[in-house]
Amino acid sequence: MKNNLLLAASLIVGSAMAFSPVNSFADVMTFHGSICRVFDPAKAGQVQTHHSGVINTSTTSSVVVTCPLARDLNTDINGANVSVRGTRDASASFPFSCTLVSRNINGDTLASNTLQTSAVGAISLSLNVATSGVNGFYAVACTLPQKSLLKGLVLTE
Repeated sequence: MKNNLLLAASLIVGSAMAFSPVNSFADVMTFHGSICRVFDPAKAGQVQTHHSGVINTSTTSSVVVTCPLARDLNTDINGANVSVRGTRDASASFPFSCTLVSRNINGDTLASNTLQTSAVGAISLSLNVATSGVNGFYAVACTLPQKSLLKGLVLTE
């Protein structure tokens, strides 16, 4: 009897999840900050990649990193949301800034969105674009202020 109740509960929960709007309409992927690379090779020495993400080790200047994002839904044309998560050091004199770009299969820009914050400590920037292209791609470029860390990116299509 107890096993039958557990089986029934599992089936109900599984069915609800299979037909939930979240599973039907959203594809969520998480990327570690270590996928991001320094944009200017001359500043490569001030960027370190490790288990926490990618960090700007400079105490005096900001650095731009670029983060290519893989897509699961290559036929999606309705855009995406990317949440960039990181930490802005209290000594930073520059804002933590990121731009999400949506490009078509030829690399042409379809849409972009830029946000920044001067908050200290844990930060999250939620970037949205309303358009994406079939077989296109997304990229995020972030300006990391001094001693600040990009931990990860969450892409929702």
